[in-house]
Amino acid sequence: MNAYTQSINLQGVWRDSTSRTDFILNLNQNGFNLSGNHISIQQNGKKIDAPDDPNMVTITGVINNQTEIIVNFISQFSNTSGTAKITIINAAEIKWEIINKPSGEYYIPILCILKKE
Repeated sequence: MNAYTQSINLQGVWRDSTSRTDFILNLNQNGFNLSGNHISIQQNGKKIDAPDDPNMVTITGVINNQTEIIVNFISQFSNTSGTAKITIINAAEIKWEIINKPSGEYYIPILCILKKE
C-alpha cells in the first residue's frame, strides 16, 4: 500500500437521499481493493435496485489514484453490469457518476453526491 491509499478511506456507508429517492453505497476497503453493494430506491419506492442478500457484492474496483476510482457494478433490477466513477470530494462526500450504463433496465442514479454516515 502506498501513501495515497493510506489517506483514502472509503470504508463505510454513503448516502444520497431526497423525499422521493434513496441511494446507499455500503463500501469495504482492503488496501487498494474496494468492494461492497448498493441500495437504490427510486420513484417513491416503486423501483428498487438492490441485492436480496445484504452481503452480496455488487460493486468492485481498485483504487489507483487519490481522487477517482473506477468501479464495476451490477444492477440487481436487470442483472446487467455498468461502470461508474467515484470521485472523492472530501473525507465526508463522494460523487457517483455512471460512465457506462448497464445494458438492461436499472434504477441507479447516473450522477449524485453521497455523504458519509
